[in-house]
Amino acid sequence: CLVQAVLVHRAIVPGLDAVAFVESAQRIESDGLLNTARHQREQPLFAAWLWLVHEGLDRSVGASRSSWATSAQLAAAIPLVLAVVPVYFLSIRLFGPAAALAGSLLFCVLPEAARLGADGISDSTHLLFFSLAFWAMVVYLTPRADREQQRTGTGIVGPNRTAPPALPCPARSLFGSPLGLLGAGVLVALALLVRAEALVLLASFATALGAFQLRARRRQPWRRLAGALGCLALGAAAVLAPYLAAVGATSPRTVVERLLGRHEVEQASPPGPTSVGAAAEARLVETAEPMSLATKDPTTSLRRRGYAAAVLQYTEELAAAFGWVFGAFALYGLWRLRTVPARAVDQFARVYFLLFSLAVIHFASREGYLGARHLLTLVVVGLGCAGYGVLQAGQHVRAWIGPRLRYNALGESRPQVRPCGALCVPALVLLAAAIPLVQLAEPLHASRAGHRLAAEWLAAEAGVAGAVLDTRGWTSLYSGRPTYRY
Repeated sequence: CLVQAVLVHRAIVPGLDAVAFVESAQRIESDGLLNTARHQREQPLFAAWLWLVHEGLDRSVGASRSSWATSAQLAAAIPLVLAVVPVYFLSIRLFGPAAALAGSLLFCVLPEAARLGADGISDSTHLLFFSLAFWAMVVYLTPRADREQQRTGTGIVGPNRTAPPALPCPARSLFGSPLGLLGAGVLVALALLVRAEALVLLASFATALGAFQLRARRRQPWRRLAGALGCLALGAAAVLAPYLAAVGATSPRTVVERLLGRHEVEQASPPGPTSVGAAAEARLVETAEPMSLATKDPTTSLRRRGYAAAVLQYTEELAAAFGWVFGAFALYGLWRLRTVPARAVDQFARVYFLLFSLAVIHFASREGYLGARHLLTLVVVGLGCAGYGVLQAGQHVRAWIGPRLRYNALGESRPQVRPCGALCVPALVLLAAAIPLVQLAEPLHASRAGHRLAAEWLAAEAGVAGAVLDTRGWTSLYSGRPTYRY
C-alpha cells in the first residue's frame, strides 16, 4: 500500500491507456452504463469501476480539474493492493508458506506490477480476478491431505517431498468439491470483462483435467469430471450471459468479438476542419504552414512481425516482467525443484504457462506488439518459485558462513558458531526486495511533463474558452476542458 501511494503521488501523468478508460467512464456518466457498453469496443468492467471511484471521490473531497486522473490511479491501485492476498495463498499451495511470504513481498515491489496503479489502467483489476480464479482452481486440485499439511505448516515444498502414490486413489481424495468451481467460474468471467487473456485460464484448466484422465493415478469418474467443468461453466455463464444479452451479442461471431474486445464501433471524428478546403485554410501559428488533418498512413509501421521476432520479444519481455533479479531467483528455484515429484497443481501451472506463452507468441507474431505487463499473469504464478529460490540461496549462504571448525592449541576441533548465519535468509529476501526500489524511485512518465504543464497552463492562463485538440489526450486529465484526441 505504501509503495502504491508513493508511486501514484510521484507519477507525472497516468499511462496513455488511462485516457481511453477515462473517456469511457465519462461516457458512462453522461449516457449510462448499458448504452456505453453497447457502443464501445473494450470490456466495460474497469471503466464502470473507474466511474464509481470518481463518484465516490467527488462526493468525499469535492470535484477538481484533476479528479479524473486521480480516480483512474486509485481505481487501478486498489485492486493491485488487494491482489497480494490471493498471490500469497496461491503461492502457499504451489511452493509452501515460507516461499509464499517471500514471493508476496517481491510482488509488492515488482516494477512492472507496481507501476500499474500509477498508470491507471485495467491490468491490475484483471490481475486481481485472475489470481483469485487461479487460487480457486488450485484449491480444487489440492488433495485433502496436502491441504492439512499446508494448514499445519508441514507441507513446505522441498526435495524431501514424497512422491504421489502409484495406485489410483478415490476421486474424493484427489480433488475438492466441484461446487467450489462455481466461484472460480464467476471470477474468470469477471476477469474476462476486464481483459480477454482470462480465456487461456479456462482452456488450461480444461486441458489439465483432460490430461489427468489419461493417467490412472489422477483419473476421476467421468461424471465427476463433467460436474466440475459444468460448475465452472455455470459460474462463468452467470456473469457473462447477462452482459452478452445486454449488449446484443446473439450470434457466435458477436459473442467472440465481445469477449475478445474486438467489437467494431464507429470512431467519432475530431472537431474542426474536416473538408479538404477547410484543412487548407488551417495554418500553423509559428511558420504559417498549412496544417494536415489527414489520417495517418496505416501501412507505415515499425513493428516486427513473424514468429522469430515474436519469440525474441517474448523472451525479452518475460525477463522484464519478472525483473532480471527475480527472474534469476525463479530459475534457480525451478532448478532446485527439478527432482521433486510433480503434483496436480504443479502440472496445471505448467499447462497454463505453456498455453499462455503459445497464445502470446502467436499474438505477437501477428500484431508485432508485446509488453511486459501482458505477461504478468505468468509472474503471478511464478513469483512463489522466485521466493523459493531466494530462500534456497539464503540457506546456501548460511551454510557457507555458518558453523566452522576451530582448532585450539591442543589440536582439538570445536565448532565455531556465527550468530549472523541465522540472519542470512531474511537478509537476502529483504535485499532482493530492495533492489527494485532503485528503479521505482524515478517518477513515472517524466518525459510527459510537457503535457502536464500544458494542461495546467490551459486551466490557469488560457483566456479563450473552447475545446482542446490533443494528439495524446493527457491534457484532458488536468485542464478541465473538453478535449478531443486526434
